[in-house]
Amino acid sequence: MKFLLALGLFAQVAIAQAPTAPIVKTPQDLILEAFGQSEPFVSIARCESGIRQFTANGDVIRSRTNDVGLFQVNLKTWEKKSKELGIDIYTLEGNVIMAKVIYDQQGISAWNASIHCWKKL
Repeated sequence: MKFLLALGLFAQVAIAQAPTAPIVKTPQDLILEAFGQSEPFVSIARCESGIRQFTANGDVIRSRTNDVGLFQVNLKTWEKKSKELGIDIYTLEGNVIMAKVIYDQQGISAWNASIHCWKKL
């Protein structure tokens, strides 16, 4: 009987200590966390990058005009600032955080180049 009780206790401890799968957040989850709302920011990300940070082969999405990631953060304008802030815009999380920094400084007008797309979504 003591053995069974000990085995039961061991099983409970093992279950409590079992590794859990990391919680994977979607771009929409991260946008909601950063901005407190999903729209128009999900629409902006959809228009800017197809709501993706990476290509099918794992490279960061880039435009021909040196913009990177989900929100197409412009390297010429924002790379130095992102480094000063310790934000890695090449990660999904970092790109969303930098988009929030940009929004806080410039508002939604920072994405006016794609307004024709995201205003109608």
